[in-house]
Amino acid sequence: MAQKEGYKKEELLDVDKIRFYIAEEALVKIDGLSKKTRCNTLVLADVDKVYGIEARSFDKTIEVMNRIQDEIIWGG
Repeated sequence: MAQKEGYKKEELLDVDKIRFYIAEEALVKIDGLSKKTRCNTLVLADVDKVYGIEARSFDKTIEVMNRIQDEIIWGG
């Protein structure tokens, strides 16, 4: 695809040199507390050389929108 779209090799990102974070609720160890606490934080996302960045933050929204569309089309 890169060649087809005219990208040069030096314009491509090296998947081993990038990090991608998703803002989400997760269990986090906070200094001074004995157990993990659920809070909003940045979580490291998986980056696959073939499929790209795992953007699970969109999954929940897509699922909700699909459910709403199904109810509109097929009735609840």
